[in-house]
Amino acid sequence: MFFIAKYGEEGPGRFFNPNCSCAILLDHLKVRASSDIQASLKKRRDDTKLSINQLQRQTVAFNHQLMQLEDELSRKKAATARQTPTDEEQKEKEQPPPSAKDTKGKKGGTPPPPEDEFDPNDPVKVLEKKIEEIRKTLTTNETRIGRRKDLIAQILTQEKKLERIDKVDFTTEDGSTDLKLRESPTSVALNFLQPKKTYKVTAFPPPPEPQIFDGSESPPQAKPPTPETGKKGGKKDKEEVEPPAENDEFAPFSLCFQLLDPDADPEEEAEKAAAAEKAAKGKKK
Repeated sequence: MFFIAKYGEEGPGRFFNPNCSCAILLDHLKVRASSDIQASLKKRRDDTKLSINQLQRQTVAFNHQLMQLEDELSRKKAATARQTPTDEEQKEKEQPPPSAKDTKGKKGGTPPPPEDEFDPNDPVKVLEKKIEEIRKTLTTNETRIGRRKDLIAQILTQEKKLERIDKVDFTTEDGSTDLKLRESPTSVALNFLQPKKTYKVTAFPPPPEPQIFDGSESPPQAKPPTPETGKKGGKKDKEEVEPPAENDEFAPFSLCFQLLDPDADPEEEAEKAAAAEKAAKGKKK
């Protein structure tokens, strides 16, 4: 007898009993969905803010450590530059280069190691490696903080949408068909909803209020006379003007949404979104 209603972030959905009037079911669904989504978004927002604070504290600590290592590296490089060559190095410099006879028949020796090769016994190289790792960590933290801030912006957008809910209704699971239970408030919802089936919840904002013009304001241009009326529009003391039929602010919107995963790879996330959009278009066709 129960059916599944999906709203909020993608999940298994909630069970509802359709054996009641459409008006009762939709009123209950509106309160339940709004409450559940608000609680979920609030928890997600609080957890995200806590994560941002932790990452920011880590960033401060890493920046402090980076400054210390850079100072130490500068001192070691300066000390190395001031060092004089040893006696053995001086003798090697003073020795003449080997003649062609000495080198004839001999294969080339072991090539010197590359200058950028890491030497664990070289304190300068060790410091440079530590500094490079910390800089990579700082870059990663900045990216993670930025994505979490984007997530909070998404959450705030969804919370603002919840404030505009006037009515709710159902669509099929693929979102292609509006079931329009709201147009039959006294009918039994079981006539529209099949048990064990899954439906998505759609929200409808309140309709726009008509604009009232009095003598102090200029109303829109009156329509020219038509053959049917034969009358010419003119100014009135009060006139109601309907707003445009299509307006995003008053358009219905789905209560099913997917929030940003702050730890996901942006490229992989974009590929998944493109694949999902392509699949949705294929279903509609």
